[in-house]
Parts: sequence; structure tokens; C-alpha cells
Amino acid sequence: MREWTRLIIDVDYHPCDPGNSNWYCERTGYPKSDLQAGKVLSYRDPGGLFEGIRVESVSEDGLVLSYAGRPCTINLSHPGRCLDKNGRDYTEFELNLSLELAIVVEDTPAFYRQFLTKDQVATLRDSDIRALEASDAPCARYALGRWHYLLVPREDSCAQAEKLFREAADADVADAFSALSTMYWFGDTSEARVDVDEMIRLRSEALARGSELAALRYARDRVDGEAAAPEEPAAVRDEVERILQADPDSVPEWYAVLGAAHKALGALDQAREAFEAGIAHGCVSCYKELARLALAQEDDKQFREWMEQGMAHGCAWCFLLDADMDNDAYEALSARGRYATSSRISNQLEQGLRLGEGMCGYYLGLHYLYGALGFEENEAEAERMLRRGAALGDKYSCLMLAELLESVEDASPEIRQEAARMRQKAYDYGAEEVLAEPEREEDDGRWDAYA
Repeated sequence: MREWTRLIIDVDYHPCDPGNSNWYCERTGYPKSDLQAGKVLSYRDPGGLFEGIRVESVSEDGLVLSYAGRPCTINLSHPGRCLDKNGRDYTEFELNLSLELAIVVEDTPAFYRQFLTKDQVATLRDSDIRALEASDAPCARYALGRWHYLLVPREDSCAQAEKLFREAADADVADAFSALSTMYWFGDTSEARVDVDEMIRLRSEALARGSELAALRYARDRVDGEAAAPEEPAAVRDEVERILQADPDSVPEWYAVLGAAHKALGALDQAREAFEAGIAHGCVSCYKELARLALAQEDDKQFREWMEQGMAHGCAWCFLLDADMDNDAYEALSARGRYATSSRISNQLEQGLRLGEGMCGYYLGLHYLYGALGFEENEAEAERMLRRGAALGDKYSCLMLAELLESVEDASPEIRQEAARMRQKAYDYGAEEVLAEPEREEDDGRWDAYA
């Protein structure tokens, strides 16, 4: 759960000069304690284009305001909105409102539901992390572990995640058992090896304890028979339909699972409907699923629309749009078009990487390594991006990093060992073909995950 602590009034503006894509902001903030009915809110407006804002009512859920004689509601369900747009002197202006939200640490289903997906965890603010770090509550330890494991913000994040998950599991947090199960499946624990038996044991424990995270993951695995689960998409479809019929406003990620089951069964229209329903209920990952569906159907126009909408709503995977653009097609653009395209792709990939999409690190590394799509050739930067992608669990980043390390002349034993470890991680993450050459080395149990 979250509570709002401050009203933010932003006047964003953008000079309409050719080639200038920068936006600027004048921000005014009001703490909740300073807001009461009847108060007129002043704010910094560099264009002098916008009208006054008046508070009509204040509640724990949000605010009712009036602007230009019109009511405006902003609340926990819809914490941001654009009030007005205007322009002058070749400059565009926007008046935007938002509520600053703070996380509430509490052992409730609603709290745990904030950490089901990477896209959700990526929305955590610095203030949220500080609140979680300051709490000794088991639910906070689990949540902090999810932040460490999914976004890998620090060098020791994987070890920190395991420690936090074990602390939470010792305190009977059901989702912590599921999180540990995932770590064993990918070989991300301190043992640095895949342990299928322990993964299954922990998954079963999580399911028995009522973990919603485990239920979602196991249902998704059963669609395709992944992670030692039976392949039974029809059974999953029927189960999820019953869940959503009983409560259409249940966890929106169930719509993504339902769509995947329909897709596996070849019912593409039903899959699309399920993914669209997921978006309507707040499942950000459904933008990725709809984009993939359009791509499989060779509908490039619809694919781009879903990818652009996904980016606008914080779907990390969607920031890969055009990352695989053919270099010949890029070179065929005008000089101005090449500059704009290269800048856009670079900015997208960097943002996607910040949101935790490891494949963005792979494409950044690829383009820096070969100087493609207008990127300046830079091997050091390529290695840095690949290391970030590998830390986020991307198999392609692991493999390319291994190849880069293997190409070092007179490489030290440490570099050769790291290259072998990266190949092993690529294999653990699903790239089954990568260990053929060089041969897979025996795991001596000493490798530290994400070193």
C-alpha cells in the first residue's frame, strides 16, 4: 500500500527549435499538511499561460481541485494528470499535477502485490528504498530483496537478495520461498549452481503457504512446460478464467497468464483480448505481450504502437524498440535522420536498462563494440554495458561478455575463469547452445554469482 505525502505542480516546457528534444521543468510542491479546502495554490509558471488552482477537498485517497472552472480529481489510483497545454514564443508548455507517494510497510496481501513484477519494482523511489531499509519487518526484508534481485542496484545485490529472502522465509513470508526458488533455478544463490530439486521443494513450500508470486509463476511455467512444470495450457486457461470470473479485479498479472495460455493453444484473438484486459486492469507487462503478438503476425504498425505505449507506461522490454535495426537501413537515412534515430535508440536503451531490462545492456554493448547505428566504437563502454546486462540476468549479455573476455590476448587465469563463468551463466539463463565451444568447465562451487 501507499500513501500520498505531497502535491507536485510542474510546468514543463520545450523550445521548438529544430533538433532540440530537451524538456525543462519548474516545480512547486505542497506537503499534504499544508493543503485544505479553499486554499488557492500558486506555482511557478515561466510562460504565464496557466490559471490558478484551488483546493476543493482533501482526503487520504487524494484531492479534488478546480482549474479554469472545471473539477479535477487526483488520487492514489490516478496519481498524475495533465491539466492544460499551451504555447508561446516557439515554446510548448504543459501544466502537470502528481501526488508524491510513500510506501506503507505492512504485512498485507496488497503490500506484497507491489513486488510481483520487475516493472512494478522499478517504480520504487529512493524514499521507498530508505523506508524498506529502515524497517526490520519481515515483509520489508522480502521487498528489499526483490529490489536487489530484480534491479541489481549494487555489486553485492545478488548476495544481499539471498540474505534478505532467507531472513523473510525464516519469518514465514510465503513469497520469500518463491523468490528463493527462482534463485536456485537460475543458479543465483551463493552455491552458484542450478539446483532443480531445491527449486521444486521451495516452490512447493511457497504454493502450500499461499504465495501469490508462486501461483503466478507456476501457472505461467505450466503454459509452456518450463521450470520442471507439466505442460498444460488448457488447464491453466480454465483455472485462470475461474479466478478472474470470481474476481475480475484480482491481480492483473493473471490476465497476462491467461493470454499466454490462449496463445499457446493457438487462440490468438482470445489471447489479444486477455492482454488488452490486463492493460485495462494495470498489468504493464501486457504491452510486451501484445507487441510480441503483433510481431509474430508481422503487423509492424501495431507492433510499434504497442511498443510506444509500453514505453509510455514503463514497460522495460518495450524500450528495445528499433534496437535491432538493420545498419544498412540506418545508413540510408539522411544525416539528420541518422542523428535523431541514434539518439532515440540510445536514450531508449539506457532507460530500459535503468528499469531492469538486461537485453538493453546487450544491445548497448553490441552497438558500442561494433560502432553500429551511429554509436561511437568504445570497447570499454561495451564491456560496461554487457556487465550490466549480465548482472540483470540477460543470457545474450553473458554470452557476448564471455566472447569479449575470450578475445583478450594473453588473458590471465582470472579473465579466462570469468569468461567461463559468463558462459555458464548464459547456459543457466537458457542459452543451451553456448557451452559447446569452449567445453563446459566443472563448477567447483567457488564462483560468486554476479561478481
